[in-house]
Amino acid sequence: MLWLGSRTWDGVVVDWDWQPNDKLLHFWMYGTLGLLLRLGWQWAGRKPAPALLVLAGVLVGLYDELHQRTVPGRSADYRDFIVDVAAIAFGFILITLIHRVFRRTQTPGSS
Repeated sequence: MLWLGSRTWDGVVVDWDWQPNDKLLHFWMYGTLGLLLRLGWQWAGRKPAPALLVLAGVLVGLYDELHQRTVPGRSADYRDFIVDVAAIAFGFILITLIHRVFRRTQTPGSS
């Protein structure tokens, strides 16, 4: 994600209205980050508080936006950051809910 955020995209021809798709791309990428943070938390032997993992993801999004201020042809956008935070939370919560559903269905003696 940080590599993509550091690209200038100069000379890249985009055939669609960029802004709405930009927010979808942010949601997809940071939602995936939230999902991976939750899966990593689930599989880790020593587990930090979930809020710390979400905070780590939020800091990645913040760093990405601030770093883009220094990349020619890019800019920091608070709306991108808001989408990043929402997507991280969404991915984390989605996997949490899915994990709970599967845990219930696999519990012996449950109906």
